[in-house]
Amino acid sequence: STRLLNPENCVRWRFKKGPDGHGLTDEDGRPQYESNSRIVEWEDGSRTLYVGNESYELTEIEDHILIFEENSQDVHVCHGSLKKRLVATPRDLQSATHEMLKRSQYNKFEANRRSLLMSQEEQDAHQQLLEIQADQKQKQRREEQQKQALEEGAGGMTRAFLEDDAADESSRQLKRAKSG
Repeated sequence: STRLLNPENCVRWRFKKGPDGHGLTDEDGRPQYESNSRIVEWEDGSRTLYVGNESYELTEIEDHILIFEENSQDVHVCHGSLKKRLVATPRDLQSATHEMLKRSQYNKFEANRRSLLMSQEEQDAHQQLLEIQADQKQKQRREEQQKQALEEGAGGMTRAFLEDDAADESSRQLKRAKSG
């Protein structure tokens, strides 16, 4: 399976820290951030998002979105609404992100079964093989049923038990061993 979110194309950020290890703040007292991404707005008004070595064209779309924080399954805290959203698309068809998107789409529609073209002779041979396998399974089931029936009736006097010379010979050997 293809992972679409990986370190190369995922926006990451953290609080900026000074040499002493404490968080840095700007002149207004707000914490400073570091990120692996930047948004550049060009002279023509277009925008590009850079994440690591990858670049994405940003397109603005009118939309109405409510932003919720999910603290638990039961409580969702609403933080506000947005009237627009940004859609990021890879700028280059040879980018690693574009390749991952392409693979993920191909994997969605990859066939689970493959069909084989067979001649009529091959189909007949395959059908015969299936019939032979079915006959063998049926024969095996009958043998198992017969064996089970014999095991269930092993202690009783049956016609097979009475007429079996081998069983008679084994009982004579058993008597000799006990007396012997």
